[in-house]
Amino acid sequence: MRKNRMLGVAVLALALATGMTVNTVKADTNSTITTQSQENNANQNITPVDAAADANKITLSSDYINAVKNFANGNGSASDVENKAQGLFNQYTTEDNSSQGKRPRKVIYHDVDADKQEVVNDYKHLTDGQAKELSNFTASIINNLRSQFGSKQVYVTDDSVKLAKDDVDQAYVSKNWNVWEVNAAGDGIDNKSHNSAELRNFQKSKQLMGYSENISMGPNVFLYTTNGQTGKRTAQIYSTAQGTVTMNDLKKWAFDGIIRMLFDDSASNWGHATNFLVDMDSSVKNTPVKYREVWGVASDQNGFFHYLGYGVPDKDTIPEDEVYLGVDGVSLVDYPTYGVSFKTRTKAQTQAAATTTQAAAPKATVAKKTTAKKVVKKTAKKTTKKSKKSTKKAKKSKKHAKKAKKSKK
Repeated sequence: MRKNRMLGVAVLALALATGMTVNTVKADTNSTITTQSQENNANQNITPVDAAADANKITLSSDYINAVKNFANGNGSASDVENKAQGLFNQYTTEDNSSQGKRPRKVIYHDVDADKQEVVNDYKHLTDGQAKELSNFTASIINNLRSQFGSKQVYVTDDSVKLAKDDVDQAYVSKNWNVWEVNAAGDGIDNKSHNSAELRNFQKSKQLMGYSENISMGPNVFLYTTNGQTGKRTAQIYSTAQGTVTMNDLKKWAFDGIIRMLFDDSASNWGHATNFLVDMDSSVKNTPVKYREVWGVASDQNGFFHYLGYGVPDKDTIPEDEVYLGVDGVSLVDYPTYGVSFKTRTKAQTQAAATTTQAAAPKATVAKKTTAKKVVKKTAKKTTKKSKKSTKKAKKSKKHAKKAKKSKK
């Protein structure tokens, strides 16, 4: 069984999805994600079906589904998944005879005219509206896949999109962390993968029941050229985002990443594919509180796309006579924050604890005041003693001066 959600990074070069996956921690969060009840009241259809997603549906074969399920459960092999994925990869890609041969195969994408009319001024810094539309598009793709796979859906809210943006801003943009960059010699690409330390720092400032991240290159590809005379190879990360960029381009790039991470992920041991297809049930367990997975997609300073899933508690699953405490001991009954380390406590116990805390507060204040008085008194005493010592020393010096003067005479 998969005990942790994974961080997956896909290197989309030469039609390969190479990279690494690392286990995440079940993070802590202070996010403002809307509660289950608020979401239901505000919008019954939280993640609307996107027209582009409808035009680019992916159909999984039963053989592929079974291979991934067996692999995720520890009963199958990576080679079996690879065998079942190869035909699907060929089905959703075609030979690429353009773009200077940067990729042997190109993902097939069906354009949407309306998306072509929507200009994106800066694909590295998406507006809130653009980020939400891209999140809705990818969530629609993922939900269609999960319906076939038999796993739980993901949901997009304004707050989940903001959480994804804040996550990427802190872990990548503010630290100028390049997931991929040209190496010092200039002849290859370094795969730095996830900024795991900063991701965990961000997660610890929040309270999540589950977490996952996949990364694709967005519009970027690796380009290698060789000098005919010297034979020296030069590497560069080349952006295909030439001229006016539209929403159609954003969705095409995001779809490209999804296809490659689903069906060409052997180098990453199928960590990306399982991230997309397998829900968080294996991570979020042994707790009476159920979760829902909210979703957001954000771009970083290089235009790489981060696909982020967050497990948040479903408030409706908390028993009426109980509350749950997060890692900081704060009651989650009203969900001001979301908790990861759930401990059951009855409302009566919670009230008793609150009363004890309130009763202890005045005593703590008195003790604090008493301590402060002692400090002031002690300081004053030291100052007086020091002053007396200085006066005595001055008198002694004066006496010596008089004696010396008399002796001189």
